[in-house]
Amino acid sequence: LGTVPLAANNIGMQITQLFYLASEALGAAASSYMGRFLGANRPDIARTTTYRILIVGITYLGVLGIPFWLFGKSIARWITANEAVVYQAGLMFKVIALQQIFDGINLILRLALAGAGDTLIPTLFLAGGAVVVRFPAAILLSQLIEPGLIGAWLGMLIYIVILVVMLMYRYKSDKWTTIFSR
Repeated sequence: LGTVPLAANNIGMQITQLFYLASEALGAAASSYMGRFLGANRPDIARTTTYRILIVGITYLGVLGIPFWLFGKSIARWITANEAVVYQAGLMFKVIALQQIFDGINLILRLALAGAGDTLIPTLFLAGGAVVVRFPAAILLSQLIEPGLIGAWLGMLIYIVILVVMLMYRYKSDKWTTIFSR
């Protein structure tokens, strides 16, 4: 895609760490509470706690994403003076602002399920989705959408939304309530 998209992507990857660390922390809390409440034979409290953590995560990531959506170019100008990079980073920040909400849901649900001992199916969703959706969508959309970097990030957004739908389906199936007791 070139040096300008690479520079914009590097800025975006650094910024996503602000979002990712919060998601990882909330996911760790969900995992810990899940194990604790399932160990106490209280899947009802485990379920409620996970939903509450999801609400906190969605709210936090949504609020954190607002400045990146509204002021992405200005934020990018703090990092670089190259207007071509600023333009692409500004567009990318809009995608990142949306993507991080879904990625937060992904992390919280995956780690909550891991706390219940349900790791195989979520891992298959993660890996299979990357091969079947993420890489093909990123490659295709990077060729169809200008600038290509935005297409690649939209491909990743599509993958994460699909991953969240699959994880939510797995979570709502309640199969995780019996894995712990085996």
